Amino acid sequence: MPGPVAITSDSRLVAVAYSRRAVRLLDSTTWQQLATLEPPDAAELFDLRFNSDGSLLAAVSTYAIHLWDLRAIRQQLAVMKLDWDQPPLPPSATNQFQGPITVRVLAGADQPSAEAGP
Repeated sequence: MPGPVAITSDSRLVAVAYSRRAVRLLDSTTWQQLATLEPPDAAELFDLRFNSDGSLLAAVSTYAIHLWDLRAIRQQLAVMKLDWDQPPLPPSATNQFQGPITVRVLAGADQPSAEAGP
C-alpha cells in the first residue's frame, strides 16, 4: 500500500510516498513516473502537501519537514534535457525564500517547540 498522497490544485501532478522514505512524482493523466525524491534523513514520511501553485512539495517525516522546489528541479532537468512533459510552472513570486528551510522538532508532542533555519 502506498503511503501519503498529495495532488496539485490543477490535478496535473500526484506525489506518492511509495516507500517509507521516498516520494514519487507522477503525471496524473498517464501515471508516468516523473521523478523520485528522497529526503536526506532516513525517517519515515507521514504527510505530503503541495503549495497552491504546485511549485513546492513538502514532506513531513518523523524529525523534519522537507521542502522541494519543483520549479528549480525542473530547471535543472531542462538543462540536461530531462524535464518532464508538462506545462511549465508559473513564475516564482518575488518574495519567495532562497535556499533550503529545515524545521526540526526539539521537544515531545506535549512540549511544543521548533527550530527553523537555513
